Amino acid sequence: MFFWNCEAASPVDYLLLVVASTGWIYAAWCLIQLRYERRRPLVWWEPVPFDRRDLTPLGRDYQRRFFLSLLAGACAICLAVALCASR
Repeated sequence: MFFWNCEAASPVDYLLLVVASTGWIYAAWCLIQLRYERRRPLVWWEPVPFDRRDLTPLGRDYQRRFFLSLLAGACAICLAVALCASR
């Protein structure tokens, strides 16, 4: 069961769950990479930079990928819940 009363009953359900988990894992990886793509050196107590002015061009690319993969994962999990609720 992927939620309280929903079961993955078709290959589409499994596909949506895999897309959601893959998107969120990739977003976490981009967040880790984003931490090291700053113009100034980063010390361990500083938060992850989300300001585009402080990032290198590669850091801005990781930032864009982070938000897009987070959005794709959220859309996939919402679609999986909607499909489950429609049954």
